[in-house]
Amino acid sequence: MADIEVSLSATTRTNIDAGEMTLKDIKKYGLIYNWQRPFSDGSALRGTCEVDGKGNVVKVD
Repeated sequence: MADIEVSLSATTRTNIDAGEMTLKDIKKYGLIYNWQRPFSDGSALRGTCEVDGKGNVVKVD
């Protein structure tokens, strides 16, 4: 099975760290994640995933 790396988008992480985004905001607006599937040859598939405030995936690029 392939490993997929998932992280918060840089903007989201910055907003949370700065106290500009709260749990209430996350529950209302959701989050955007970056995902990556690296391969042994150094290449990778990359994209973003938008999740609504209930944890449902609403968009994957």
